[in-house]
Amino acid sequence: MRHRFLLATFLGLASGYFAGCGTPATTAADSTPTQSEKKPEPVMPFPTLEKGTTAANVRAKLGEPFSIEPMPSPTGKAEVWTYNYEMDLGMAQVATGTRDIQVMSVGLAGPQMITVKEPVYTLARKKAEVTLSLLMFDDRLEVQKAKIAESEDHH
Repeated sequence: MRHRFLLATFLGLASGYFAGCGTPATTAADSTPTQSEKKPEPVMPFPTLEKGTTAANVRAKLGEPFSIEPMPSPTGKAEVWTYNYEMDLGMAQVATGTRDIQVMSVGLAGPQMITVKEPVYTLARKKAEVTLSLLMFDDRLEVQKAKIAESEDHH
């Protein structure tokens, strides 16, 4: 009789404990990344320019452009100024291939050794090449665009 009481008490406590171990349902608010989980915006290697900045002020802030391409315009002087920058993004772990390894497997025939593929990783330096294009019209900035191309150096 005493054993049944102890067993019933234990099972009641255990079922109450395990009932709270389930995974709670997530809502849309739960899946929104917090401020610390969001990816930071990349910091551009050039200062912000305002529309209407004069050509002299652009040169003072950025220096001489890598290239200047004239554009046909019936109403004024139009050019595209291009600047190139390179940013170091640090190191990243990248997969470079696989290798065969032997592992123990338990099947119907009993334990046996099988061959599986294991990924091989290495560190690679990541960098970003930023191309800044400025549309200059009558020696004033009209539009600016930045193109970012990321690459990895495995050497």
